[in-house]
Amino acid sequence: MNILVTAGATREPIDGVRFISNFSTGKTGARLSDELIQQGNRIVYVCGADSEIPHRSCEIMRFGSFFELDVILRSLLQQRSFDCVIHLAAVSDFSVEAIEIEGHRFAAGIIRKIDSEGRVILHLKPNFKIVERLKSYAASRKMAVIAFKLTNIPIEIGDGGDSSSGESRETLQMKAITKLLGGANVDYVVHNDFADIQSGSQHFGIYGPHHKIRDCDTPESLARELVNEVKKSA
Repeated sequence: MNILVTAGATREPIDGVRFISNFSTGKTGARLSDELIQQGNRIVYVCGADSEIPHRSCEIMRFGSFFELDVILRSLLQQRSFDCVIHLAAVSDFSVEAIEIEGHRFAAGIIRKIDSEGRVILHLKPNFKIVERLKSYAASRKMAVIAFKLTNIPIEIGDGGDSSSGESRETLQMKAITKLLGGANVDYVVHNDFADIQSGSQHFGIYGPHHKIRDCDTPESLARELVNEVKKSA
């Protein structure tokens, strides 16, 4: 299969040397891609500037900002045919619209380096959801979209439901998964939780439109299961 994998973090520029980013390293995407390549799939790996990359040979493209990632994906999907997109990239929900320094506003990224003295206010604007547009970008409307959903719900909430809403950790996670499946042009969601990652466990849940499909404990087993699911639904 021809598979497009995104991984790693976006960088939203503040000035010439500073940016807003997140903790994503691209490690899961790199390991998953290595397994996909070993299976004989053809991979285009689109990753953040400092992201880990697969050890096995594949085409690699790098992005910086949200805007750059969107341009790359739109171009690739319009010009080439893919059987599926596995969208692991940790995409910023916001970009810097303007920087306010002592009451004066400047566009993001045009100042070489903000002086460390004085008050600075960042004005953020919401970004659209790239994952919702992938199918509309694609030359092939049969392309499957697999989205990753990272939640960050403390383990302490447990199943007793001591969150502020009174809902259990599992319920809160399912709400996030269901929202992504129902609100975007997504065929499958792979869920993991940041609290689990911090505790040293690696757990992925694969969800289809109507039910949970299965659990996986490594990126390699996840890659095998995702390929099987896409082939079954093709």
